[in-house]
Amino acid sequence: MNLAELKEAYKARKLALDSAKKEEEKYKALLKDAMLEAGESDYTDEAGYRFERIVQERKSMDEEKLLAELHERNLTSCIATKEVVDEDATLKAVEAGELPQEVLADALKVTEVVMLKLTGELIVGAVSNPYVLSLVAVSVWNTLNDPTTKGLGDSARAKSYTAPQ
Repeated sequence: MNLAELKEAYKARKLALDSAKKEEEKYKALLKDAMLEAGESDYTDEAGYRFERIVQERKSMDEEKLLAELHERNLTSCIATKEVVDEDATLKAVEAGELPQEVLADALKVTEVVMLKLTGELIVGAVSNPYVLSLVAVSVWNTLNDPTTKGLGDSARAKSYTAPQ
C-alpha cells in the first residue's frame, strides 16, 4: 500500500470509528435509562454478553475553598507545601548570569510527541448540520445584500467612485 492509499484507508476507518463511537454513546445512554426504568441492574443475553448498570459515587474536593477555611482556622498542619521550580524566575536568573545556562540545559528534558490528526471532521459535521448550514446561508446573504439598494448590486453612486467616500 502506498502513502496515498494508506492516508485514504486511515481516513475511512477513522471516520467510521468516530461515527460508531457516537452511535455507541447514544445507545449506551438509552440502555442505561431503560435499565433504570425497568429496575434492572444486571442482564446476560443468550450469547453470554453481560450488561451491568453500575452506579458509583465520585468525590471531588473544592481545594481552594477548603484551603481558605484551613487558613482561617489556623490549621496549617493540614496543608502540605510542595516545592516547585518557578520557571520565570529561573529564566531571569539565567539572563542575569546568576545561574549558568548549562545547568538549565542539563535539567531541561525535551520530548518529541508525534500525533496524527485528521482534520475535516469539523467541516463534515458542519455541512451535515442543517442549523449550521442555515447560519452560513444567512451570513452569506447579509454579506452580499446591501439594504440601501434594490437587489444584490451596489447603487449607481457606489459604482461611480474609485475611492471610498
